[in-house]
Amino acid sequence: MSLVDELRGLDWRDPGRWPMPIRAGAVGVAFLVVAVIGVYLFVWNGQRPELQRHQDEEQALRQQFRDKHAKAVNLEVYKQQLKDIERSFGALLRQPVGRGRERNLNTQVARELTPEGQQRRTPSATRGCTCQTDSRQR
Repeated sequence: MSLVDELRGLDWRDPGRWPMPIRAGAVGVAFLVVAVIGVYLFVWNGQRPELQRHQDEEQALRQQFRDKHAKAVNLEVYKQQLKDIERSFGALLRQPVGRGRERNLNTQVARELTPEGQQRRTPSATRGCTCQTDSRQR
């Protein structure tokens, strides 16, 4: 009797009567199927959130790379803009302060330091104030 004839003659409802090598093979296959299902459920599914997190991180890094690449391509334009800003800011710093602006500023500061200016403020605005007023006039 060949192996194929033995497999055809097996009673699937009574595996206890199967020959020992076939029974051992069936138990081995069943063990293998259960092991693969267990690994899939407990290991691979457990790592799925980590995989998703890494994929999201990859996409964020790709977007960051694209943004930096776009900036690097326009680096000369940015440098020119920075020079223009520094030049205009330097010009503003070199401008003298006008006497009218200085008087207005002194008047505003004096008004805030007087008791009348303190009364105009709301109580919540002065509650946490730890500043001290200077009584000397300039």
